[in-house]
Amino acid sequence: MIVHNSISIDMSNEMLEDNALFSSALERMRDEERTSAEAQQLARHHREVLERAVGELGVVEDLTCGLSLCIGSVTSLTQADHEAWSRRLVKDPAARRYGAVHSYEPVGDQLQHRFVFSTDPAVAALFSSR
Repeated sequence: MIVHNSISIDMSNEMLEDNALFSSALERMRDEERTSAEAQQLARHHREVLERAVGELGVVEDLTCGLSLCIGSVTSLTQADHEAWSRRLVKDPAARRYGAVHSYEPVGDQLQHRFVFSTDPAVAALFSSR
């Protein structure tokens, strides 16, 4: 999903919006995380930050990190809950995220927020071929 040292918006959106591609990307990233102590440390840090921001306003369903990117999802009951925890996340100085691409999917009567973001300042930009 990295093109020209940037997160590809096109590739990220395709992955985030397709259940099979999203599951496959999570699994590939988990494999990378399992083999790298640095990726494991990044995943622990970003999960703690995300869980603190989400609090009682949702559930962190997935979060896995490689050396440059993290992928995950959070499910909230309402759009208002999603907006509240998102504001807390943006204000958290420990949330060291650079470029990010998001997708929102209704899941039953809830809202699932899927995302991919960079943990690497060298991959801070977003790129679109369109």
